[in-house]
Amino acid sequence: MKTNRSGSRDHRSRKLFLTLVVIAVAVLLTLWGAGEGGYRIGHPTGSSAAVSPRLPALLVQSLDQPQAGTFLVAARSLRDPNFSRTVVFLIDYDSAGAFGLIIDRPTGHTMAELWPDITGLEAYSVYFGGPVFPHHLLFLFRSDSGPEDTRRVFRGVYLGSDELVLKRILAEGEDEFRVYAGHAGWASGQLDNEIARGDWYILPAERAFIFHQGPSRIWEELIQRVDIQVVNLRK
Repeated sequence: MKTNRSGSRDHRSRKLFLTLVVIAVAVLLTLWGAGEGGYRIGHPTGSSAAVSPRLPALLVQSLDQPQAGTFLVAARSLRDPNFSRTVVFLIDYDSAGAFGLIIDRPTGHTMAELWPDITGLEAYSVYFGGPVFPHHLLFLFRSDSGPEDTRRVFRGVYLGSDELVLKRILAEGEDEFRVYAGHAGWASGQLDNEIARGDWYILPAERAFIFHQGPSRIWEELIQRVDIQVVNLRK
């Protein structure tokens, strides 16, 4: 008896899309409910702030201009629930605009919900990458040389969007990866205006933060670096 492989693939694609829509709606409703109070979200599955490693508060000089491969650290005064208390890994920045991924917002949904046929994904959260196309998946992973259909963004960090590529990475046992639903985007000049207004600080990106096991600590640790720099400048 012949099986309809095309129909099976279409069914899996529809199921993946519907799961992503559910995740996107849940995240956006949480953001809407946060309002002016700022965004709050639980720890990723299997981790907690109490046991996650704390990175040293190194003095790292803030940058004057955004560029690909840097962090945007939200100022305390930034009240937009989409970005309050976030760190954005900037992937593209030019005269046409900017594009990046929020790295510190696990959604509470796991990758096992997206790919139930793959074992061992229950401990890996799907992250909210930003409010643009929240049903579209992107992923970051550590590699010395990325496979085809991926893009090098930063030293040892690659970006991809192809589901089959991600499954190959998972099959190889790579444990430093993050999957994001949606991304952050700015039109031409928009990010520059927000930086000039004081909404964002710019710091060099670090791979250890991108794959940090305690995402709830990332913004706090980086904003402390900014505070130390401000104090030193005022002395």
